[in-house]
Amino acid sequence: MKKALAFVMSLTLMAAMLTGCGSAASSSEAPAPAESSAAEESKEEAAESSEEAGAADYSNEKIAVIFNSVIVDGGYNEGIFNHMKDLQNQYGFQLSYQENVGDTEINDVLRNYASDGYGLILDAEQYHCEQIAEIAPEFPDTKFGCINGYVACAPNFMSVASDMWQHVYLGGVMSGMVTKSNKIGLITFSTNSDSALTMLAAYSEGAKAGNPDCEVIHVATGSFSDLAAGKEMAASLVSQGCDVILCNSGDCNPAVIEYCIEQGVYSVSAITNRNDFDEKYVLGSTVTNNNAMVDMIVLGYLQGGFDETGSVYVGGLNEDIEEFVINPTVMDDYPQEVFDKIDEIKGKIESGEITVELPSSK
Repeated sequence: MKKALAFVMSLTLMAAMLTGCGSAASSSEAPAPAESSAAEESKEEAAESSEEAGAADYSNEKIAVIFNSVIVDGGYNEGIFNHMKDLQNQYGFQLSYQENVGDTEINDVLRNYASDGYGLILDAEQYHCEQIAEIAPEFPDTKFGCINGYVACAPNFMSVASDMWQHVYLGGVMSGMVTKSNKIGLITFSTNSDSALTMLAAYSEGAKAGNPDCEVIHVATGSFSDLAAGKEMAASLVSQGCDVILCNSGDCNPAVIEYCIEQGVYSVSAITNRNDFDEKYVLGSTVTNNNAMVDMIVLGYLQGGFDETGSVYVGGLNEDIEEFVINPTVMDDYPQEVFDKIDEIKGKIESGEITVELPSSK
């Protein structure tokens, strides 16, 4: 946490305004915010602890976090929610959350929280960014944050994002060196969004760095939660000869990995470390450190490092926002040159010697 906060204060991340402010209409009335269980008890305990230690008292600070689907998802949402609870227990602020907040509800939810005096409203859904950018200027005394966001455009709105390519590149290197068919697959939500095209470029170039003959076949689920669609896309890639598959499409990710294990096909996990799913068929995980991004916004708000330039901060391997974690159980299955190659290329990415020309859908 100290490292992340210092990182905010020194502003060593690459700041980039990635796109302009967007707008969206909201027609449904938002439900009342759900208070985090035992919030008052945690607040009192943390306040007492802070007083004893002579630390700052954040018990009057009100922070809200918003999720677009359920918090008990075994991955992205659950990890962020649990980390928010840990921060609440440590710093003693008041915490409220709402889950299953869709595009038609987000505007009302944001306005409700801001009107209720919440000092920081954090959204875990990147696709709420444009709507947050629309609402934030209405409440200049409220801070807004977005994880994996791609737009900010207001001095009270801070977004922090993974660059979405460095750890995927390394996953591509290993996939390219492991494949026997010289065909590997990538599954994303869409095939033409900036994030999907970025992952495709990284996975393809990484694979070719490990194996010049390797080809990447790219398909899309069209959904973050349709598990059947995820399995259908995985089956399509297998039928086309792919023997390694990386899926980055929300709740479809574990479903695709499980399908690959059943079919005896190798996989690479996205976002979350799922190396323990199988000791043979999960090669590794392209992990995004969402907690580091949460810390930058939440601790920045509490301790004075919240950026007010309206910029998006993008980080990768050097900033500990991304990591490619090789499954230790497969280390004996492949020659050492595979892992030496990954280490070599990781160093070149961190030094800036290797970069990827990122495509754009615009």
